[in-house]
Amino acid sequence: AKIGDRGDWVTRGALRFSPPGTKMDWLLNLHGGRLDQDSTVGQTIGASGLGGGIFGDTTASGYYEPDQFEEFQEYKFEIAGVDNEADFLAIPNAAVKRDAAAEAGEKLSKALARRPLDRKPYRGDYNKAGKTTLDTFGGYLRGELPIGDKVQFRTITAFETYERFRDSDPDFSPDTLFESVTEDDAHQFTQDFLLTGAVAEGKVRWSTGFAYLEEKLNNLSLTDANTPFPDPIRRQFQQQTNAYMVFALWEIDFLEDFTLAMGARYNYEHKDFDISEILTVHENSNFGEKTWKEPTGRIALTYHLTDTAFIFASYNRGYKAGHFNSNNRLEATDPGPARPEFIDAFEWGFSGTFWDGRIRSRGNFFYYRYKDYQVFVFRDNPGAFDPPSLVIRNAEAVQQYGLELEVNIEPLKGYVAEEFENLRLGVRFGWIESRFLQFTNIVFRTSSDTGQNFALTLDYGGNQLVNSPRFTVSGNVGWDLELGEYGTLTPTYSFEWSDDIFFGPNEGRGSLDLDGLPVQPEHALGQKAHVIHNLRVSYLTPVGNVEVSGWIRNILDERTKTFTFDASFFAKTVINFVADPRSVGADVRFTW
Repeated sequence: AKIGDRGDWVTRGALRFSPPGTKMDWLLNLHGGRLDQDSTVGQTIGASGLGGGIFGDTTASGYYEPDQFEEFQEYKFEIAGVDNEADFLAIPNAAVKRDAAAEAGEKLSKALARRPLDRKPYRGDYNKAGKTTLDTFGGYLRGELPIGDKVQFRTITAFETYERFRDSDPDFSPDTLFESVTEDDAHQFTQDFLLTGAVAEGKVRWSTGFAYLEEKLNNLSLTDANTPFPDPIRRQFQQQTNAYMVFALWEIDFLEDFTLAMGARYNYEHKDFDISEILTVHENSNFGEKTWKEPTGRIALTYHLTDTAFIFASYNRGYKAGHFNSNNRLEATDPGPARPEFIDAFEWGFSGTFWDGRIRSRGNFFYYRYKDYQVFVFRDNPGAFDPPSLVIRNAEAVQQYGLELEVNIEPLKGYVAEEFENLRLGVRFGWIESRFLQFTNIVFRTSSDTGQNFALTLDYGGNQLVNSPRFTVSGNVGWDLELGEYGTLTPTYSFEWSDDIFFGPNEGRGSLDLDGLPVQPEHALGQKAHVIHNLRVSYLTPVGNVEVSGWIRNILDERTKTFTFDASFFAKTVINFVADPRSVGADVRFTW
């Protein structure tokens, strides 16, 4: 059967009102939508070690993905010098067969890690695909009105709601390793007030404001895992968040070419978290509340080289409130809610327009130092009571530094006829060095001697950050060809290249064993460097109210992973999410 159906719609409306005889301006926006699709599926790779390796074998239930097993057999026959399984079994020397299977397992393990998944990553064995639905609705009212001649007041009142249902089989196999049904809903209310003004003939500009957030989240999930208990694990939690912040910002022009910006903000956030869990007849509940209060601020100095170019240096002190994880099974060793995250950010850069506006460029060098950096890690503990889950943990110290550059060029502007001068070239380059300076995490492992679970502290210090490729390059070429009374034709080509990406704190090597050594080969939980090419051709009618486009995304059909997690200690499997293959489509846009 084919799966992957997706249907969604979005609608929005806006009403603008400017009372006659006043300078007030009001905008009311209402929007909503619905998503209805098959739940996400991907590929599972067994990691039991039964096939001679540890990656590309069977899962804990004995399932061997057929495409991967077929590849393993090909390697095994090639190494043993036979054509089929019957000839392999007929080999009289058992050691030869054992060694051939072991070498084939290692070869398959490296092949699966080196490339994205197996040779047919969009085919799999799923006992269910499930459905995901998401209904959203929201709106805002924005008002702007002057107070006297020098002060402007703005207010934004907004709300957002959603309801979601998700029936998923994230083990991506025909067996029940861990499956879930989840219902959740949330509402959010925000209120912003802003005052802006200027004095000293506009050389001193100021703004101050207040923002309030109220948010409530409800979640109910049933998880059916590979446990000795017949009933699913029922987990329900609620979280209430109330937060506000006040801020002030000043910008001062001095010595004609300099601007000094200074800002300060006070942040307050309170969370109530209530969770209960039922496993067969055992119920476990927990309630927590926490308040975080922190000041933050920034200072920046800008030097204006010309009217269209400047250089700057800045320092920002940033902050993110703590976080309650929706899993409280191991209270004795669980560190509780994640601590607040702090960042000291230093940046130096430039921005400018050159060659009579034909070149627009910007760039900056940055250095970030984090304290208690909040990072998603995949909790993969052995035992029947703790299905795999994503949680946020604190890395005690993290460092990032790098460079970002962007250049956009319109080289034909003013040199050819207006119909053909709108050629656009753009390129973006990123370089980032990122490291966990200090990061320890407590996991559970099973003793081979006693069979008992015990806590183990893992050290990820010195490793590259998750989802943080060292180099990235992207670019685009577009050309608006004005055809006069026949409209406008615009072909656009774009590409995106990314260096190696790691999906876990162990640089793509998966979980660590009892000795602190990685259990998976290189890039098993990562994506090697790759490039994606895209093409789009659009036609705009002369009036400009209808645009018809055709597009091809991922022209070369590059097979890549978007995320991977290691559940080898719980279910002897590694789970992979796959990016979209080559996609071809068209769309029509009406404007009135």
